[in-house]
Amino acid sequence: MKIGIDVRSLLEREAGGISVYTEKIIKHLLAIDAQNEYLLFSNSYKNSRSLIENKFTEDNAELKFFSYPNKVLNASFRFLNQPKIDKMLGGVDLFFEPNIIFMALSQIPKKVITLHDLSFLLYPNLYSAKGRFWHQVINVRRMVSQFDKIIAVSDHTRNDIIELLKVPSDKVQRIYPGIDHEFYKNVGTEDKNNIIKKYDLPEKFILSLAALEPRKNIEMVVEAFAEFSKESDCRLVLAGASQGSELLIDQLISKNGISDKVRTLGYIPNEDKPALYQLAECFVYPSFYEGFGFPPLEAMSSGTPVIASYSSSLSEICGNSALLIDPHNIEELTEAFKQILNDSHFSDKLAQRGRIQAEKFTWEQSARETLNLFQNLVK
Repeated sequence: MKIGIDVRSLLEREAGGISVYTEKIIKHLLAIDAQNEYLLFSNSYKNSRSLIENKFTEDNAELKFFSYPNKVLNASFRFLNQPKIDKMLGGVDLFFEPNIIFMALSQIPKKVITLHDLSFLLYPNLYSAKGRFWHQVINVRRMVSQFDKIIAVSDHTRNDIIELLKVPSDKVQRIYPGIDHEFYKNVGTEDKNNIIKKYDLPEKFILSLAALEPRKNIEMVVEAFAEFSKESDCRLVLAGASQGSELLIDQLISKNGISDKVRTLGYIPNEDKPALYQLAECFVYPSFYEGFGFPPLEAMSSGTPVIASYSSSLSEICGNSALLIDPHNIEELTEAFKQILNDSHFSDKLAQRGRIQAEKFTWEQSARETLNLFQNLVK
C-alpha cells in the first residue's frame, strides 16, 4: 500500500502541537510498519527542505518536496481544486492529512484526516480577525465531507465533530496521541543547571507553557498569581510562542505590580522542555478549550504536579491526576496555587498520580490504531 502524508506543518520553526503530532505519528508508523510505502508531501518556495529531510530515514519513506509559492498553491487548492496532491506524489492508495490545511485530492485514494479541535467554531471570539477569516475560507465542513475517516484526538473532540459538523458517528474514530515518556523523565542535574543558566530561572517557580493567545487563558494565570504572590516568595515563569498577546500580558503584569516576580521566556524548543517542567514547583494550564492538551501530560510525565481547567477534553485527559479548576474563577486558581505550594504531601501525591496517568498515552499505541484504520480502509 502506498500511503501519502502531508508534512507541511513540519516546516514551522516554532513547533506547536500539530507539528509534534505529525512528526511523532509518522516516526512511530515507520517503526512498526516496514511493508507499506510512505510518500511525504511538503511544499515551500523557500529552501526549507533541510527542516524535514533528515527526520525520516527509513527505506520505505520518501520525501516529495515541491517549491511553489505557498499563497499561490493554497489559492489554487481552494478555488481551482488543483493540483491534486495524491497525483503530485505519483499516486497513492491512501492519503493522510494530519491537520486542517488547504489541499486538493482526487477521488481515487481513501482519505483520512485528523481534527485536533473545533475551537474556531465554538469560540471564534478567541481568534484574531485574520484567524477567523482563514477558517472561514478553508471551510472545514466542506473539507471533511471528502474524507472517508476522521481521527479525533479525544472523545470530547469526537463528540464536537459529530455534533457541530453533522458527521455520522461511524465515520469518526477516537485515537489518542502519545507522550515520549523517557524523553521527559531522563534529565540530569547538569542539564537542569544549564537550563537554569540559559533562561535565568528563579529558584522556585510556577510554570505556564502555552502560546500567548486568548484561548490559553494566560491573563487569569497572571491575575491569580498576583494575589497568590502576596504571601509567597514563589515566582511565575511564562513560556510559549508569541501570538500577538505579549503586549497585553506585559501590561497586565505591570498593572498588578509583579514585574519583578514574573519571567517571560518566549518560545521554548522541545529539547529544553523536560528540564523546565522538572524544575517547576507546579505546572498551570487553565485553557478555555483543548482538543487534547499535550503540555499537562508532558508535565505529568516529568513528575510535576498539574493545575488544569476542567473544560473541554482536559478533564478527560488528566482524569483525577491534576487539580482541576474553573477557567473563569480566579479565586479558585489562587487557592489551587496555595494547595500545591503549601502542602507538599498533596503535591507529591498529585505528581505520582500524574506519572501513572501519563503512562496511558503512548505513541506506539497511537500508531498501531492509526495503521489499523488505514489497513481496514484499504483492503
